Amino acid sequence: MGKRRELTAFQIKGFAIAAMLLDHIARLFVPSQSAIGFLMHLLGRTTAPIMCFFLVEGYLHTRDLRRYALRLAVFAAISYLPYILFSTGAFPTWNSVGKFNVLYTLLLSLGAVAVWDRIENGYLRLILLAVLCLLATLGDWSYYAILFALSFFLGRRNFSRQAKYFSLAGGLWVLQNTVSYFLLLPGGESVSFPEFLCGSGVQAGVFLCLPLLSAYRGRRGGSKGSGWFFYLFYPAHLLLLYGIWLMVQGT
Repeated sequence: MGKRRELTAFQIKGFAIAAMLLDHIARLFVPSQSAIGFLMHLLGRTTAPIMCFFLVEGYLHTRDLRRYALRLAVFAAISYLPYILFSTGAFPTWNSVGKFNVLYTLLLSLGAVAVWDRIENGYLRLILLAVLCLLATLGDWSYYAILFALSFFLGRRNFSRQAKYFSLAGGLWVLQNTVSYFLLLPGGESVSFPEFLCGSGVQAGVFLCLPLLSAYRGRRGGSKGSGWFFYLFYPAHLLLLYGIWLMVQGT
C-alpha cells in the first residue's frame, strides 16, 4: 500500500493565498461568466474555509490567546483601507465605511471558538455567539466564517467528523447563495445553466478545501517566522491589485 500524501500547514496555506489571489484578479479583470473566470472564482472559494481550519489549529496550539487575537486585530486594521479600495475602487464613504475584511471576520471567529470552548453557561454562550455573528455580517464571508470555524473546532482531532460538520455549514452557504441569487433576479427573468453556475454554483468551491485538509498531518512546515508572510501578503496584494486596476482604468 502506497504512502498517503501529506501536506504541511505552510503548503496548504500557500495554496489558499494563491487561490485568493486568483479570485481577486478575476474579480477585477476577468468576466465572471467566462470559463476561466468561473475556475478562478471556484478555486478562490477554498481560501476562507482553509483559513478557518488553521485558525482553529492556532487556537488549539497557541500559548497566548490574547496575543493571537491582537495579531489578527492589528492586521485587520492595517488591511481596512486596502480592502475598501480593492472592493469599492474608492476611499471609504458612508456606504462603505462599515465594510470589513476577512481578517476582521477571522478575529470574530476566533472569539466564537473561545466562547464555545470556555463559556459554560449555555444561555450566555448563545447570546455571545449571536452578537459575534451579528458583528460578522459587516465582514467578508459574514457569519459563515464563524460557522466554518466552529464546525472545525467541534470536530477537532477527527478529520472525518470535521468534514461532516463542515459539509453541513458549507451546504448552508451554498443554499443561501442559491436562494439569494434567484431572489435578486428581476421579476420574470430567467437564467441559463451556465449563468447560474457562474453566479451561484461557483460557491460550491468551498468543498474543494476538504481534499487538501485531509492531507494535513499536523506538521507546520515553512521556516521560523514564515507565518508572518500570510499576514503581510493580504493587505499588500490588495493594494497592488488596486494600483494595477487604477492603471488599467487610466486614472
